[in-house]
Parts: sequence; C-alpha cells; structure tokens
Amino acid sequence: MARAYQCDQALKKYINRYPSATIINLGAGLDTTFYRVDNGKIQWYDIDFPGVIAQRKQVIEPHERCFMIGSSVLDLTWLDQIYSDPIKGTFIIGAGLLMYFKEPKVITLFTQLAQRFPEGDFIFDAVQN
Repeated sequence: MARAYQCDQALKKYINRYPSATIINLGAGLDTTFYRVDNGKIQWYDIDFPGVIAQRKQVIEPHERCFMIGSSVLDLTWLDQIYSDPIKGTFIIGAGLLMYFKEPKVITLFTQLAQRFPEGDFIFDAVQN
C-alpha cells in the first residue's frame, strides 16, 4: 500500500508538470493506478505477459487512452508499440518488478528505456540483498 501511495504521488506531481504525458506501466498485473491519477489527457500503456493482459481485460474496465500490451517486459519489441512525444513527457513505472530479474537483464532494460525515452522519468523499487 505504501509503495502504491508513493508511486501515485510521484505520478501526480509529474502529470501536473506534463499533463499530456505518456505513462508506461511495466509488469502492470491488475494495477489500477491509471484510474487513480488520470487527468483526462495522459496516454497510458500497461505491459505484462499476454495471459495477464487477458485477465486485465476481463476484470478492469477498458479506457480509450489506456492501452494494454501483452508481452514480456524483457522482450523489448513492445517498445515499437509506444508513441511518446518527448515534449509532452514520458514516465515509466517499474514497481514490484525488477527484483524478479537478474542484474544483466535490468541493465539491458534500463539501457533500452534510456535510449528510447532519453528525457523520461522512471520510478521503481529495489530490494537490497
């Protein structure tokens, strides 16, 4: 609950600065952040395994500005389905996700995201071993 609250607060602050931002939610699961922070202008992408996206479509009401992409976060071909205008801002969420990947995969993911969205912000949590 605290993680969701912190993420929501960071997102709301970003959306206030960039009201037409593109938001990318990696490993979305059944997360409903879009419905808590939507300002009527943002474009939202939920990325998760195809089976998870199929479940999302059954239990979470679809929205015209919220797109669901069925793909492993690590299969970076999903990046080609994202349209983001750097002037409008890009915010990437990786909450509750990165601890499931080995370091080389995280480095590759971060590198690709930084290359694709050089002006974007990224919020994530980490676990210290």
